[in-house]
Amino acid sequence: LDMVRGRDVFLLQSASRGFPGSSVNDSLMELVLFVSALRRASAQSVTVILPYYGYARQDRRMTQAAIAAADVAQILTGAGISRLLVMDLHSPQIQGFFPTSVPVEHLSAVSLAASYFAEQGLHDAVVVSPDAGGVARAKEFRATLQSVGRSLGSIAEQSSDQGLAMFFKQRSGASKIERMDLAGSVRDQNVILVDDILDTAGTLCAAAAECKRHGARRVFAFCTHGLLSGEAPRRLAEACVAGHFEYIVVADTVPQQPWAEWCAACGDLPVPRLKILSVAALLAEVVKRLGCNQPLDLRVASRL
Repeated sequence: LDMVRGRDVFLLQSASRGFPGSSVNDSLMELVLFVSALRRASAQSVTVILPYYGYARQDRRMTQAAIAAADVAQILTGAGISRLLVMDLHSPQIQGFFPTSVPVEHLSAVSLAASYFAEQGLHDAVVVSPDAGGVARAKEFRATLQSVGRSLGSIAEQSSDQGLAMFFKQRSGASKIERMDLAGSVRDQNVILVDDILDTAGTLCAAAAECKRHGARRVFAFCTHGLLSGEAPRRLAEACVAGHFEYIVVADTVPQQPWAEWCAACGDLPVPRLKILSVAALLAEVVKRLGCNQPLDLRVASRL
């Protein structure tokens, strides 16, 4: 670590499961030890690139539980980080858990994915948010679809509010959906479901089934963070066999299961079509601009 003395260091690590058998806690502890080692080696600054922010969904007090997202912020701040880069936080308000001495750059893979779908000829698709909290994300996604479509000469000027829909969910417990109501029309349209986290896939599969029930022609999905825990592979496989999905797209912000584990989780069903988008070019551009003290235009950078 003598080579980092007096240098600006960028440290890349997702707070998620890593190697087989590891957990989010292992990744966080490893990250803290890396930061500590760099600080003790006299690095001038340590910028942590955290594509997936572990415990992001525990961002408020529920009964007597800890606010884990705030605790992670305190741990990273105490370890001595200088700046944090995160991607598609579950709640943007998490940035407020960090002191002003630790700037937080909130990046997004939404425009990157929207550009991908537009290039596949889906620039006129209806963008659907699986819940009310993701409407802003869906609007950004739709705006990029239209922008790329216009640049390709495929569509005329439209309002960004056209081609949007959303679901209202009623839960009976954690990860248990009692009812979903669709606001908007998807009949005879291609649909792209947009969410930030794909965990157990319960919400996404239920939303896809509802879209097909309401007459959608084809259903696609994009989720930035493909955690795919528990029964998620099996649920997605069943949904694809039932014709509810064409394919699912995720970013490479977290490591994916080995192919053998995917096959075992799906059992006798075909493995669902999962496409993975790389955020490497986006992160590289952001690091370059930060290193050169250049303005950071996130909308431009996210379409690299």
